[in-house]
Amino acid sequence: FKSIQNSNTIKISNTNWIHEAPVKDKVYKAQVRYHGKELECSINLKSDDKADVIFKENIPLASVGQSIVIYCGGRCVGGGIIA
Repeated sequence: FKSIQNSNTIKISNTNWIHEAPVKDKVYKAQVRYHGKELECSINLKSDDKADVIFKENIPLASVGQSIVIYCGGRCVGGGIIA
């Protein structure tokens, strides 16, 4: 798998939003690994099934093909696959 390291933006595909698509410039939290730390981010929708996840800080390490889950106030709002 290709690794993404020290970047503040992750491209995701195969997105699935549970109730509604994320709102631009709203602060969310994203979790890359199963027990990974939830990191503050915003979501920039690119199409119906693609988005950019923009973190406030560079993320330490993520790999293409991993799932990423997006939360708002402790509630899962959706996610996608790191592209």
